[in-house]
Order: sequence, then structure tokens, then C-alpha cells
Amino acid sequence: MKFSIRIGDTVQVARGSRNRNPEKPSTRGRVLRIDRRKGRVWVESHNMRVKHLKKSQQHPQGGRLEREMSVALSNVMVVTGGGDAVSVRQASRAEDGSVVLKPGDGES
Repeated sequence: MKFSIRIGDTVQVARGSRNRNPEKPSTRGRVLRIDRRKGRVWVESHNMRVKHLKKSQQHPQGGRLEREMSVALSNVMVVTGGGDAVSVRQASRAEDGSVVLKPGDGES
């Protein structure tokens, strides 16, 4: 069965500037949006960017809006129910929809 990441899955970001520091844990978060055509995924509270808002009727003071930007789909790993991060290749779905390790993978 083909496995794909769904909205609401918990993922761990495997690459990026945050993960170069060995003292900090890798970023984990929930998937908010997926663009399969471009191969991008938006992870909750990761890759935050600030957009400066010009004064308008909707925003009379102007301001700053923080929002998530996308990450390449190849740079995320799915987190299983046991808390282990595995690549999409090694993951499968149980009948209840939870993410599990494929039978036969991860055993050494």
C-alpha cells in the first residue's frame, strides 16, 4: 500500500538550520497544509516568517503577521505512535489510521 503524509500527521523536520545544532532537539509539529504538485508541506510553528502589514482599513495600525512557510516534503519524517521518526518509505498506516512502522523494517 502506498503511504503518503496527510494533514494532521505529526512530522519531524530532518533538515534545516534548526537541526544543525546537536544540543537542540529536532523540530516536530503537525502538518497544516500540503502542496503535492510542488512537493511542499507547512508544519505548525516551524519556518516562521514575518510579513509586515501596511496601514489599511482592516489594519489601521499596520503591524506584523507571523506565519509558517513551507518546507520541502523530502525534508520531513513521519512520527509513529511510539514516538519514533521514520522516513515515508518505512511507514504505513494501521486500520485505525495511525502511523506505524512497516512490518520487517527497522529490525536488525
